[in-house]
Amino acid sequence: MTKRTLWISSFAILAGAALTACSQSKAPEPAVFDRPTIKLAPPIATVKPGASVTFSHSDVKPVQIGENGAVVITVNEGYPSGIMTLQASAQNGLAVFGASTTLRADMADKTTHEWRVDFQGETDGVHYISVVAEVAPKGGVVETRAYAVRIEVGDWQAAQAKISAETVTEMMPSGESAVILDAQETIQEN
Repeated sequence: MTKRTLWISSFAILAGAALTACSQSKAPEPAVFDRPTIKLAPPIATVKPGASVTFSHSDVKPVQIGENGAVVITVNEGYPSGIMTLQASAQNGLAVFGASTTLRADMADKTTHEWRVDFQGETDGVHYISVVAEVAPKGGVVETRAYAVRIEVGDWQAAQAKISAETVTEMMPSGESAVILDAQETIQEN
């Protein structure tokens, strides 16, 4: 029995040594893969078609019926040469007048142009000065861009309230109010 005990004890010692050796060895390192560098495209930006022209304007004070006013419109363009033509107009209720209704600017001289537009209020309400810029760069395509300046004339708030009161609204099943307008649609097959 002593040989058998010695043999079992020897086996137990060898097994313990093997387990100890296994537990002390380091675990294999995870595999590292070379990942390709992915370059993302720039964010998508929607560019309006038309002339490379931006507008801004000075603060416009409300005017009374028959009173004159003026607004300074700043026009920035991105062209090295050519001619830019600016045209101002207004609809019923507002008059644009004087030599300043049209401006021609040489785009080779500078990129920022200031333009004073004179107007006169004719009826109460909110009216707009419509501005159209036509750009004709040297050797390029003629392009346009539009802009509008809000003008408040007389008792414009009462005029807006009257327009809102005359507008018939309907309640939608969702609980929102909507203005329903008649429309016609023609579908043509090519």
